[in-house]
Amino acid sequence: FQNKKIHLVSPSKWLLEKAKKSGLPFGSMEVIPYPLDTNYFKKKNNINHLRKKYKISKNKKILLYLSNILDEPRKGSKIILDLIQQNYFYKKNYFLILVGLNNNFIENVNNEKLILLGNKSNYNEIKEIYSIADVLLFPSIIDNFPNTLLEAMSCNLPCVAFDCYGMKEIISHKQNGYLAKPYSVEDFKKGIEFNIKYQKKLSQESRKYIINNFSNRKINIKYQNYFKKI
Repeated sequence: FQNKKIHLVSPSKWLLEKAKKSGLPFGSMEVIPYPLDTNYFKKKNNINHLRKKYKISKNKKILLYLSNILDEPRKGSKIILDLIQQNYFYKKNYFLILVGLNNNFIENVNNEKLILLGNKSNYNEIKEIYSIADVLLFPSIIDNFPNTLLEAMSCNLPCVAFDCYGMKEIISHKQNGYLAKPYSVEDFKKGIEFNIKYQKKLSQESRKYIINNFSNRKINIKYQNYFKKI
């Protein structure tokens, strides 16, 4: 950094504040989020066919929890485990889809209301799962600026997450999803119920918000303006 003017672009306000405290001699600093190809990440139309493919009946409300490793504490795996142990999903008649490496996170998945799909690297399958789900569960304890939320919301999938870190920079509380009090299981459940109740409205608002704020075209303009400024 010596004798050089270094400019910083951060994907989130939270990370920018951390950078300010680093003591490094940055010049200008700007928040420009990650872009998303909203033409690629959009809801599929053949929902009934997809439900048959994944053996889920039409009348079930589907909740999705997606993580590379299901028992990753940083991703809030304890919250999901607490809900499973409370029989929350079973009592509410929700169908839970878990996507990620199991690592004995769930010992018994022989449950008519729970399926474990394993780690998915095929984005077409990920879009299928986003498309059939009603709510994405995103209980991360800490996260910079999660792409999963951008992808899901672009596919018209409303999300429930905690009101902290990069999550609160993507979700607008009760406008396109729900931000629960950190790290309350009870408020997280309220978020699930809210998203289910207003799913149609939140679904539309989710995609609209992502297109207006995180599409390739929008982020392109932000970078062009920043380059002109510096």
